[in-house]
Amino acid sequence: MADEKMAKDGGGGGQRASYQVLGYVFGLLGLVLLLGIDSRAAGLPFLVLGVTFFLIGRNGGRRRSSRPGSEPGTGRD
Repeated sequence: MADEKMAKDGGGGGQRASYQVLGYVFGLLGLVLLLGIDSRAAGLPFLVLGVTFFLIGRNGGRRRSSRPGSEPGTGRD
C-alpha cells in the first residue's frame, strides 16, 4: 500500500528523508567542530554541507523554473 502511494506521488520520499538526515548529521558535526576546535575552518565546510543537504531534502532536489508556461517533463523547462 505504501509502495503504491509512493509511486503515485512520484516516489523519492525516502530519498528526501535521507538527504535531510545527511544534512542534520553534517550540520551537527560542523557545529561540534566549530565549538570544539579553536579553528573555524575545521567546521565550516561540514556546516555548509549540512545546510546544503538539508535544503536539497526539503525541496525534493528538483529545480523549479521561473518561466511561466514551463512544465516538468515536457521539454519546455
